Amino acid sequence: MAAIYSVADPHLWDVLGKYDLKRTIWVSPTDTVYGFGTACSNPDGLSRIQKLKRIGSQPAIALVASSAQATQVATITPSQRSLLDRYWPGPISFVLPRLGGTGTVALRYPDDAFLQKLLEAVGEPIYSTSCNRHGDSPVESAVEACSLFPEGVDFFIDGGLVQNLTPSTLVDLTAHTPKVLRRGATSFD
Repeated sequence: MAAIYSVADPHLWDVLGKYDLKRTIWVSPTDTVYGFGTACSNPDGLSRIQKLKRIGSQPAIALVASSAQATQVATITPSQRSLLDRYWPGPISFVLPRLGGTGTVALRYPDDAFLQKLLEAVGEPIYSTSCNRHGDSPVESAVEACSLFPEGVDFFIDGGLVQNLTPSTLVDLTAHTPKVLRRGATSFD
């Protein structure tokens, strides 16, 4: 069974520094729910998470440390950038054209100090998806996540009980008119 580390541990970042964060899978609190995480450059990270969740190639949201970092994974027009700057940071995800013109990617810039520090430690955007089996509700704690996924996760980060299990709002910006795909924690007008 993988180790559980506390967000409150003053040595957390020293401990996490011993992991290759570009090649691991973890579970941690996010700005919305507990979620799986892996670096976007991890060649098999997302597929490992999808197997744990028992889903097919369902996409995950990429968390970014800034709207500028979003340009590392997405093509962003000036009008799209204006919307990002208006709503970010916060619990709203935007679907944008993937950099290189190969499909789309959903991005969120979280308004959460822990996630910002984690993104800094990883050094690139990270894929994030709710910690649960497909069709089930997201877990409420690291202990629950550890009992549900005793194998396949490299480490767990305990941030306490999640009080708000509302997912992020999801807005598609790939068409001329933005379209809300999922109503969530933030309203989009």
